[in-house]
Amino acid sequence: MRRWLKLAVVLALLAIGLLFFRPRALGGDTEYIIVIGRSMEPTIPQYSLAIAKDLGDYHVGDIIAYRSPYGPVVIHRIMNVTPRGFITRGDNPNTTVDPWVVTEDMVLGKVIAWVPYLGIVALHLRAPPVLAALVGVAVFLALAEMLKRKR
Repeated sequence: MRRWLKLAVVLALLAIGLLFFRPRALGGDTEYIIVIGRSMEPTIPQYSLAIAKDLGDYHVGDIIAYRSPYGPVVIHRIMNVTPRGFITRGDNPNTTVDPWVVTEDMVLGKVIAWVPYLGIVALHLRAPPVLAALVGVAVFLALAEMLKRKR
């Protein structure tokens, strides 16, 4: 009985997490970004995993994730709001304002949280051999548990 209760709690937490933090790829409004550059240091360290949520209302001082005109996702702070869009730049003292105005349609969301260095783990987990090994281990553990219960 205790096992079922633990499983129910875990499943409920996962369901709530998916409801509020569902990735954009699954129809949600949340984006998960691996921070590759150093432009937001010391606020957000390189290789952090950042979570950006589409809130639709952004202000000076907010850290936003947006798709740059050249394709990659950029995480920078809003320095100014103009009628054309947002003026942004990184927190690192070596950065200048971005050479373009960030329009509403470019914004993926406001960065609401980040986990330092979790991006390194995510980068490795995306590699096909690692992913295949993880699936193999999960299948092996599930089969071992099934055989254990039969005895």
